[in-house]
Amino acid sequence: MQNILVVLLICISVILPVLSWNPYDILMVDRQADVPAIKKSYKRLVKQWHPDKNTSPDAEERFVEINKAYEIVSDPVRRRRFDRTGQVEDTPNFRQSGRPFGRDDVASFASSQFHFSFRRHGTMLFHKQSISLRQYENKVLPSSRTSPTLLLAFSEWCFSCVQMEPVWASLTEELQTVGIGIATVHAEHERELARRLAVDTLPRLYLVLDGRAVRYAADTFSLAGVIDFIKAKMSPGLLPTLTPASMPAFLAGWADNRVRLVIYSQSDAPRLRYVALAYKFRASAASGFVCTSVAESAPLLAAYAVPARAETLHVLKESREAPAASLSMQLLPFTTMSDVVEKNKFLLLPRLSSQLMLDTLCPTEAARSRRHLCVVLVARSTEPQTERQAALRRHIARSRVTRDRLQYAYIYMDKQARFMDALRQGSSLEDAAGHVVILWRQDHRHVRFDWSEHRWETQPDRLNQSARQLEHKLHALLVENRVLAHAATVQDLIDEHAHTLLRRILNRLYHLWEYIGDRLSREEVLPAVSVLVTIVFLIAGGYLMAYLVRMEEETIRSRFQAEGRPPPARPAASAQLRVHEMRVETYNGLVRLLKPGCRTVVLLVDAGSKPNLLSRFHRIVWPYRKNKSLMFAFVMLERGLEWYRRLLIPSLPPNQQLKINPKNCIGTVLSINGYRKYFCMYHAKHAEAGGKAGVRRRRAAAKGGASGGGEFMGFDSNDSSSSDVEAGEKRERRTRVTDEVLFEEHLLDGLPDWLDRLFEGQTVRYHVKYWPDFSGK
Repeated sequence: MQNILVVLLICISVILPVLSWNPYDILMVDRQADVPAIKKSYKRLVKQWHPDKNTSPDAEERFVEINKAYEIVSDPVRRRRFDRTGQVEDTPNFRQSGRPFGRDDVASFASSQFHFSFRRHGTMLFHKQSISLRQYENKVLPSSRTSPTLLLAFSEWCFSCVQMEPVWASLTEELQTVGIGIATVHAEHERELARRLAVDTLPRLYLVLDGRAVRYAADTFSLAGVIDFIKAKMSPGLLPTLTPASMPAFLAGWADNRVRLVIYSQSDAPRLRYVALAYKFRASAASGFVCTSVAESAPLLAAYAVPARAETLHVLKESREAPAASLSMQLLPFTTMSDVVEKNKFLLLPRLSSQLMLDTLCPTEAARSRRHLCVVLVARSTEPQTERQAALRRHIARSRVTRDRLQYAYIYMDKQARFMDALRQGSSLEDAAGHVVILWRQDHRHVRFDWSEHRWETQPDRLNQSARQLEHKLHALLVENRVLAHAATVQDLIDEHAHTLLRRILNRLYHLWEYIGDRLSREEVLPAVSVLVTIVFLIAGGYLMAYLVRMEEETIRSRFQAEGRPPPARPAASAQLRVHEMRVETYNGLVRLLKPGCRTVVLLVDAGSKPNLLSRFHRIVWPYRKNKSLMFAFVMLERGLEWYRRLLIPSLPPNQQLKINPKNCIGTVLSINGYRKYFCMYHAKHAEAGGKAGVRRRRAAAKGGASGGGEFMGFDSNDSSSSDVEAGEKRERRTRVTDEVLFEEHLLDGLPDWLDRLFEGQTVRYHVKYWPDFSGK
């Protein structure tokens, strides 16, 4: 027995820490955290607990746990499994999986027992290129902004996939050389990814670009058809054909902060390599295509000395006379063109127009010996290109200062007002336009900077003086490692190239239309059209019926006017008033569970007085029927007398005995505030009641009279058998009524006046610590 206990303790000590292991706690994020928040926390923890930087004894163990937790949380399938079951791959699972014996098991059994395999030779290439949902979300989608990916959904049991294998092999060889990715998805193994792509049949082809998957709708697969499909989806307006008439406007558009790429080729239409190049650098370069085989392009070839029988790439910046970079070959490889554009993808004097541009041109560096400096000229967007910018470009072209850790740029002070306000706090500049600021970004938020004493000059004699002062200061900062004078905390730059709200809405609508068109088959068109026609028919029918009703009303109104009679008034819809009976099942809703600001007005009656008093109570409170904060109810004294007695106890004067006379309770009205735990009381003999008797009693109470004895609350200390209400007694209304005698028909005479004072806050409030139970007996 002792050995068994020892074994159990050892098992518990081994299993319990594994079961309590939580990757979210290790990464210090919530379960609802998105992928960017998880990545941010992961990078921070890895930097903190890296064994090379942290000397703590448990740093290595903690570093391993952080990486293991990130592997689970960053994988959508494993994260979903952990959220649902709390288990990971290495968590002990003592239950059988219960997975049904399927086709994969049949194939495996046949292969192992009889050496027979269902896997075709053609699917081997598909398996080598297969990706998971995690790879799709973390690699394919982010990279699709610059490099699209052609995606094929396949299965081992799909014979059409086997027949497509030669076409897919040719596509792989063709696309990998032009910077377009190739991947496959096993529709049976990656069911979640297949469901996300809406795979309805196999094989199914997709092009992933701009963070979305576009379906190849054609039924037949061919090399030329797929390439045309890729070019059509990638290049709407991306690579326009240039002529001698349109070339000047194209080259003059570099004010959008992008360089110009011009590709010359003998082909009639742009090749896939050119389209892929324009797509990759579309954020920093505008591309154009010139066909050299047409006679119309001869002036362009002569102006830029372009060979007619070769492929040529020109990279032009601010100057349209000569390209900043040129490449000419018989066949331009995509990688060579990409390398040339990568080195020349910014203008000579680019604009800091977004945070991404700032991070690229002016990277952060905490060490002063390796810091990158950014020389920024301040300008206004109302003056797009001034002489100062042109003079600074001429200085950049002939400057001898090394450009390894130095970058020139300019910024619009009116568009990046928050960023510029942070820099102007450390200076006495009234107008920063025309001045130059030198930036050193220590990290994402903190910068050190220094302003030029004078504006950048444009005249030749003064330009040399401004250039010498700038180069002297840069030499002191780069070579002598001097400290910049000022420091500031800055905000992110505004993206000046972001689309407007209307443009984003139109893009979304276009993508939605494209998505529906791609995924709507011919068999689904007729049901979809029928549903749409039905909806349109119902809407049109409703409008038609409303129009006919209005026409009929106009006809009737015209007839009544012709006869000289007033037109019939449309019956106005009025709110209903319900008076609930307070019982055990309705007590909580009427009292204890009232929302803040809500009240319940309760009338106390018995079986004899209920018909008369309830109808009159209904007429009195009818004007308040539209008030959503009021509810109305009545209590039968035969059931609620004990509840009423316990409610009155906190409101009694000191040393006052409670003797209930049920007849004196008839006609009492309570206003109950269930949330704030107080009530107000109306009684015909109460000092707050309306009418002449109430006025006299209020005056007597003000003079210290006998109205504080408590008889108005419904109890009498003298004789419980005496009654002030004689139910059923018929007397003439003109009979003189004393203050001590009230008849049933007069009990609610002062209720309207009391309700007015109640809503004005002029009535007495009796507070209770808790609401007594309503037994209903």
